[in-house]
Amino acid sequence: MVLINVGFVKVTQLLLLPSKITSRCHSRSLISTSLLQQILRKLVTIEKDVKEIKRSVNTDSSTSEFFSVPKRALSEMLPAKTILELESFNEKLMQEDTIGQVCTHLQVLGGKGLFDTTRTILGTIIHQDLAVECNWSGKNNKPAFSKFKNVVLLILGAVRQHSLLKDNTQKEVEDIIKGWFRTATDRNGGRSRLSKQQMNHYYVIIHYSFFLF
Repeated sequence: MVLINVGFVKVTQLLLLPSKITSRCHSRSLISTSLLQQILRKLVTIEKDVKEIKRSVNTDSSTSEFFSVPKRALSEMLPAKTILELESFNEKLMQEDTIGQVCTHLQVLGGKGLFDTTRTILGTIIHQDLAVECNWSGKNNKPAFSKFKNVVLLILGAVRQHSLLKDNTQKEVEDIIKGWFRTATDRNGGRSRLSKQQMNHYYVIIHYSFFLF
């Protein structure tokens, strides 16, 4: 009787064994799948980090490459003193990524707000002597600054590099540019210097006329 019971127990255990094995295999399969998913997620994260590091390294290298020699060239080009120099600078800004690189250089120029920052950037790009000769629209046969599209975009981009000014509109910046040119003759003694030049011109004419008579 004992043998039968023992045998029965053993047979029962043998009958239950496949289901236990299947259950354990299923559990292990679930664990393996979950672990695999975690590994894949970590790999994706690592891949993103590597790409970000590469992008950062490339950006840093291109920036340092730009500022090694071109920064000196930029300081030689600016501020533009003549229309020809301004035209040349405007053409150079058509080259790939040049506007962005020059913006990075100009963003160090500070100001108390939109008005002050825009005028500071303008003074860095345009010499006072050239500012007197130009205006925004080309009125009175003066050179129109608005036609130098790349320079205008550069100023707008340099202004928006400042976190507090990034939401200002293009019209707001352009209005400040217009005013900057409009008041050029009154800035830094411009009007008095112009008057002296005119007086010298008249003096030469009078002196020459007197000599003829």
